Amino acid sequence: MRDDTGKVNSLRLLFIATIDSLDVNRALPIAQEQLSLAQKIHFEKGQAMAYKLLSVGYETEGNMEKALGASLNSLKIYEKLKDSAGIASSYNNIGNVYQDENETDEALNYFKKSLDIYGKLKNVPENQWRSLMNIGRMYEKQNRDSLALNSYQQSLAACKDIKTNQNLYIANSLYHIGSISYDRREYDLSGAWLKKALRLIPGAREAYPVAEIYVLLSKICIIKGQSDQGLAYAIKALDIVKRENYESQLAECYLQVSNAFAALNNYPKAYEFEKLHIKLKDSLLSSENIQKIERLQYNYSLEKKDNLNRELLKDKKLAESDVSLEKAIIQRQYAVGGFIGTALLSFILLSLFYYNGFKRKKKDNELLNLKQQEILQQNEEITTQSEEIIKQKEYLEQANNSKNKLFSIISHDLRSPLATLQAMLLMFDKEYITGEKMVTLSGQLLETVKRTTAMMDNVLYWAMSQMDGIRLEKQVFDIRELVISNLGNYNKQAGDKKIVLINKLDQATNVMADPNTIDIVLRNLVSNAIKFCTENDSITISSMIRERFLCLSVSDTGKGMSIETQQRLFDSSDFSSTYGTAKEKGTGLGLNLCKEFVTMNGGEIRVESVLGNGSTFTFTVPLA
Repeated sequence: MRDDTGKVNSLRLLFIATIDSLDVNRALPIAQEQLSLAQKIHFEKGQAMAYKLLSVGYETEGNMEKALGASLNSLKIYEKLKDSAGIASSYNNIGNVYQDENETDEALNYFKKSLDIYGKLKNVPENQWRSLMNIGRMYEKQNRDSLALNSYQQSLAACKDIKTNQNLYIANSLYHIGSISYDRREYDLSGAWLKKALRLIPGAREAYPVAEIYVLLSKICIIKGQSDQGLAYAIKALDIVKRENYESQLAECYLQVSNAFAALNNYPKAYEFEKLHIKLKDSLLSSENIQKIERLQYNYSLEKKDNLNRELLKDKKLAESDVSLEKAIIQRQYAVGGFIGTALLSFILLSLFYYNGFKRKKKDNELLNLKQQEILQQNEEITTQSEEIIKQKEYLEQANNSKNKLFSIISHDLRSPLATLQAMLLMFDKEYITGEKMVTLSGQLLETVKRTTAMMDNVLYWAMSQMDGIRLEKQVFDIRELVISNLGNYNKQAGDKKIVLINKLDQATNVMADPNTIDIVLRNLVSNAIKFCTENDSITISSMIRERFLCLSVSDTGKGMSIETQQRLFDSSDFSSTYGTAKEKGTGLGLNLCKEFVTMNGGEIRVESVLGNGSTFTFTVPLA
């Protein structure tokens, strides 16, 4: 081959084929030759690809320092070329190096960077899936099972956009979800996930995850007292590993077969396989490297299948397009020939008829067109001016309404409780109210101050939002702690109305948002729920995870609302407020603030309600 970009790409394919054969000593010189050629012909993207392959080779060889250096060189070139996919791939490679060095925090950081880019590109969902799986494995190494499970569930959701080998990707995600369930001792659930994964894997060539699934199913069966089935699964795993020569898994399979025989009280057989396990384990001094090679080999086989299917699909579409184009050209030739003949005859006849009239009308048409252009231009200018006047009018009306509403709230809704508080303190000062009576009233006064303070907060935050004065400070925090804090603050207010507060958030959930604005959203929703509930009603806060968002719901069994009321709840021009079941008064700003703050944090808010049967407000927050 000539020394050109085609040869660089061919060397890349040769490297992949060689690393697939577990021969890293032959693979590395191929990547070095690819790099030299790419540098010689000034093919920068080829150089970046070569550094990426060198990183894989050095990592497989166990030379992590060189692997990291090659990945950083690849990243530098991709950043220069502004190649987002290449940058994400480099981040992924760097994460793999840190993963092999057990630097899980660093690995997690780079895998998340890779995921952010792949999430924005959305053109190769397989890459997004791989990043999510890598993140899940890092969380597992850190014993953060909940976060690992969340990543694997997100990888499962990402499979819906994968077109080729979709079942194989789904099966891998299901296996890791099943593994987490096993670690949590949820054995029935784990078994269900693993069996579902087995049904999706197409054939014997996909043996790498199948053997691991059979080993885990064997362990579950032995724990549940199904030792015969446990032995059958262990032997299946052993047969696959021997056939595919997966050395890193062979020792584990020997051990599992030994455990299965021991569970059946067949100790001679158990001892026989235990000896094989010990002997093999002692001999596999480089088992971690072998396992890395097997993992890389399996990942490359997935990538090659995806690329091959995409190329075949592209070729098929091109072939179909060529056939359709050829047919269209032939049909067009016939159509054009007939049309030209007819048009030519018609043209000759019509030309004779219209020639004289055309000359006479030409001058009149030119004058008419000129006048029409002037009129159109004047109309456009008038329309533009009218639109600007209408926009200014709407803006001024909105600003005037906002000003009137603000003065109304300050003069009445805020002034009235403060005036009441002032009067009671004055009566106490003048000794018109005794100390004992004041102690009795202090609880009511405290609640009045709390409601007034919350109302004042809403007014101030609303005023700041109208003046673009709010700046979010997004950070990672546990939203469950925010829920517990809010329920504690409203415990007495709910208790006075004999309303039960229920928190169904049973585990920590980290989100990425501004905690102050989310706190205001929660505060308003809980306060509103208490406002419209009566004795023996309940308010429940619950959550669920949907893709990359936490959905938080505040549900009450109160009086609910009509469809018409629901439709105007989040209308920024409507500040109407409804009295609560105990004649509580609000400002009408709360739900407008909720919608604005949820949107600013990248989420959405909605309401579901039936008149007389309570309401549920649900808003979403991005997960960390």
